[in-house]
Amino acid sequence: MKWVIRSVRIVAAAAILFFLLSLIACGPGYHTTNINGVKKVYHIDDQGRKNLVYEVGKDGTTTVYDENDPMYQKHLMAQQFAEADRQAKAKRIERIKQSKKRNAKDPIYVVLHRTELDNALKKAEKHKGAVYDQIRKEFESDKIIKLITEKDGKKSSWSKLGKSFRKTNVDVEVSTRSYLKKMTGINKKTGKIAEMTAIVFEATITSNYLPGTYNVTEAGNIFRNPEVTQRFANKVKKIIKYQIGPDIPADRTI
Repeated sequence: MKWVIRSVRIVAAAAILFFLLSLIACGPGYHTTNINGVKKVYHIDDQGRKNLVYEVGKDGTTTVYDENDPMYQKHLMAQQFAEADRQAKAKRIERIKQSKKRNAKDPIYVVLHRTELDNALKKAEKHKGAVYDQIRKEFESDKIIKLITEKDGKKSSWSKLGKSFRKTNVDVEVSTRSYLKKMTGINKKTGKIAEMTAIVFEATITSNYLPGTYNVTEAGNIFRNPEVTQRFANKVKKIIKYQIGPDIPADRTI
């Protein structure tokens, strides 16, 4: 009996909480629902009357019910800016495709962001930033790839209706991550299956010209960390030089 009474009290408390939340959600102002991918925006007046302002379907199409409502006007303006930005980016991409490209021996300016580490690898580092420094060292002597700091890179972009402005000397951005992972493999000495602690490197490589990202992964025994780092860096450098490099325009301000 006590269990039944307690259950009833819990249900009653939940019902009261739901009712209070409903009052808060449906107070004067705007209320948004998102059911099955359909977003609906309502305006609720001081008397609690609900008026559907507009809704956005699964395909992104907006159906307007009150075009004079300030919330819809704000939504419309955001749509106009988004469309203008999309058109500006499309025009810029077309200009890049048609433009004269950099020579094969010209430098490629790359920002190598600080490496994200998991907690285990943070504890295993000899000093803070050791993993990042080891990766960075693999790029510093490259004749084509020129590393620049985020502060040195002049990159800015903004858009207005019908116009787009962009100035950059950052050609490529590379984000790296590293973590430790238990892996099984064949021990070369014994020929038997053995477990080892592996260091895993991941990179996301992004061009600041044509859209698209590239992903790289490399892993190996943590005791062969220098070799694994070198293999990882070489994969990243090949993508920058041979997949992104040929599309970089000679005029970086395009």
